[in-house]
Amino acid sequence: MDATFLDHYTKKDREMKADKWDGWAMTVTLLACLTVAFSGFMIAQYGFIEVPTRTGQTRTDINVMVWSLAIGQGLGAILFAGLFNMVRDIYRNTCQQPQENKVPLPKLEEPEGFSGLLVERVRDASPLAGHVRAGYRLMAVNGRPAISEQAAAESVVDGVNTFTLVDTNGNEIERRLEMRPQPLHLRFAP
Repeated sequence: MDATFLDHYTKKDREMKADKWDGWAMTVTLLACLTVAFSGFMIAQYGFIEVPTRTGQTRTDINVMVWSLAIGQGLGAILFAGLFNMVRDIYRNTCQQPQENKVPLPKLEEPEGFSGLLVERVRDASPLAGHVRAGYRLMAVNGRPAISEQAAAESVVDGVNTFTLVDTNGNEIERRLEMRPQPLHLRFAP
């Protein structure tokens, strides 16, 4: 397939997803406007009461209960609509971000007689804690040979990483972990 066609298709697909919540956002905003109008109507109709005085006359006073309920209802509806629209905008922005082009890591040359890095200790801060034990050999990270502690740490990418290990019985195992680039917090034998 033509690369420009794929770029156009993925862009169109992202744009289509970005507008997914526009109808709901419009509905919530319309309901907030109606709620504010209804609050104004409530204040106009029931916001004032006639209070009798000692002289037998009446005076007009505000109905605190109606005012507080109407104002609270109107502000609540406005805040809810604002929050809903903010979440919709955040969703729209994440849909329109360009996709990352992942560049494969260059393959390291494995030295002759390479037998991996012997794990002496797994620290609690290690993302591999619970997956690796002392006595295991770290052979490769994401297909790149673990020829040194630094090379192993530099092979970690943001996302799913594949660790190739040899356990104490000599069996090759793979562990797939989602993590960010960081030190492995493993102590290797010299």
